[in-house]
Amino acid sequence: MNYLLKLLQLLRPSGLIFLLLFLTLVQGLSIRGKPGNPRIDDLNTKEWKELGPFELSPERGRFALTYSLVEDHSFSFSPTLAQFAMPDLGILGDKFVSLFAPGLSLLALPGYLIGSVFNYSQIGSFSVISIFGLANALLIRRTALKLKAAEPAANLASIIYLLATPAFAYSVSFYQHQTITFLLLAAYNSLLTPSAFSAGLVFLLSGIAFIVDYPSIVLMLPALFLSLVILFGATPTFKKLLQPLFILLPLLLLSWFNLKSYQDPFRLAGTLPRPQVEVNSKTQLTLINPDTLTLEGGEKSIPGFFHTRNLLNGFYVHLLSPDRGLIFYSPVILLGLLGLITAFKNKKNHHIYQALIATITLNLLLYSMWADPWGGWAFGSRYLIPSYALLAVFLAILLSRTTSKILVLTLFYILAIYSVIVNTFGALTSSRIPTKPEINFLESQTNMPQDYTYRRYLPMLEANTLKSFVFTVFATNFVTARQYYLLLVSAIIFYISLLFIQLLRYHQKTKNTYV
Repeated sequence: MNYLLKLLQLLRPSGLIFLLLFLTLVQGLSIRGKPGNPRIDDLNTKEWKELGPFELSPERGRFALTYSLVEDHSFSFSPTLAQFAMPDLGILGDKFVSLFAPGLSLLALPGYLIGSVFNYSQIGSFSVISIFGLANALLIRRTALKLKAAEPAANLASIIYLLATPAFAYSVSFYQHQTITFLLLAAYNSLLTPSAFSAGLVFLLSGIAFIVDYPSIVLMLPALFLSLVILFGATPTFKKLLQPLFILLPLLLLSWFNLKSYQDPFRLAGTLPRPQVEVNSKTQLTLINPDTLTLEGGEKSIPGFFHTRNLLNGFYVHLLSPDRGLIFYSPVILLGLLGLITAFKNKKNHHIYQALIATITLNLLLYSMWADPWGGWAFGSRYLIPSYALLAVFLAILLSRTTSKILVLTLFYILAIYSVIVNTFGALTSSRIPTKPEINFLESQTNMPQDYTYRRYLPMLEANTLKSFVFTVFATNFVTARQYYLLLVSAIIFYISLLFIQLLRYHQKTKNTYV
């Protein structure tokens, strides 16, 4: 009977199982894709690229490596596959190679292989990213609960992260951000119960983060520092001295990959030159001939991508600009900044709060110095997705402990609805939003006004097209694109409303007064 009662508790709307089932359903209804195991000639068509799931080069470049490893048994790309990966393509001698860290492509291998058995290799690969997104929502909930947030607030924070920020669009496509966020959240979650094992785990996770996305090691620095404090703050032992060596395990894998791909175990992908190629005006396909290529830009160094002179523009792009700014795409997550103040009123866990704040700060600084703070054509500020997750933890603390309840909770609910409307639209339609600096060129080429905000793809609803796999394959025979979007938004808002009511009841039960 006790087990049955516990199961019923988990199945209630604010329970863990119900939350997981709901988020899984929404992710399943939103994941981008097409049926079939695409061959290379399929991948180079508009149906799979611009009009399909591989609309942008970061997705194509990483998937190309997964495809090449499985189908061609090669660490380099054939000319046809190189064409698919353009323009994010490296060249080494007469070989075309990936310009991205290999971690995500390697992690996607099980999804690709399992999916290919059912004739859904692309969906299988993308599902790996969705699984990381779901895990992130659960880790946000777990971390918030460990920091004494109320359960309804922790549930709301996890939903806000996954469905009301640009993290939604990047949990149903093929990008590295959900994976990096998972590694970061897992590191901090382990540090909430400090031990030599948890410190060693942080070093291992940091090594994995590096091979998924090189700059992410910077985001792991505060967690690594805490781990060193745990290991050497007391009397060092031989066992503790060994823990930092766990970071070498992923790095050994990276060295082996680099040796196979670039003939140098210490060479990083992003330092390779790019091929300069021509485009056939009739077919719009890039023509690649290894024998006649010239190199574009020459060899690069990783620090060369970052410049302090970019900071002010970077801050504006990430926070305030209409094409990427957080204030336009997910204002609800900014309430997490108020949660920072609320958190420090509690005398416990200050070291964790300081590390979380340091990570958020490093994230903003790093990608504000980045040469391309826009992240190319993108939906919102994709580089700040790890910070959205950490701000969600502080949001849960704010919703649990705020003293100005009627003001904060009302503002939260309004901003949550707006953010869900915007980000569900982005997840179902497209992430191909140009940057504002490119608009003048686009308008001169097309002789028509161009939108550079999330409203750019409103015509997709009118044209009855979405990138959702479920809509494209099944639901299109029963509902329009607009109806599908509205049904999904309504379901998310309804569930948020249920949890919001439970949050109000929590405050009533704890006899907190509204001021």
